[in-house]
Amino acid sequence: WYHSRGAWYVVALATLVGGSWILGRRTSEADWSPSRSGRRFGAVVLFTRNDCGLCDEAYDVLTRYRRWLPPLEVVDVDTDPLLVKRYGESVPVVEVDGVPRFKGKVNEFALRRLIEGAPPA
Repeated sequence: WYHSRGAWYVVALATLVGGSWILGRRTSEADWSPSRSGRRFGAVVLFTRNDCGLCDEAYDVLTRYRRWLPPLEVVDVDTDPLLVKRYGESVPVVEVDGVPRFKGKVNEFALRRLIEGAPPA
């Protein structure tokens, strides 16, 4: 069968159709919503620094889910020596209701699980 061009075309076509079907079933962040609507949590704080790529990425992820989060408070750790001592180079840090939930990269799937697991406020 590996000498037959026709068989390779069939395999290629099946792979293309199957891959398109699988990708079509994935939900994008624009399509995702929790099973119960409404905002969650009392406060979400993003501790960040200037010129921090991960901080910018964390901000982007959190703003995509702003329909289910309270207004995002962004705190620059360089403005307070206690925050510099507390976080050092470990930014971004996302605190949800006073509990650090993400450090470094914000895992979007974990954020979805956190939103899904919390009752609407």
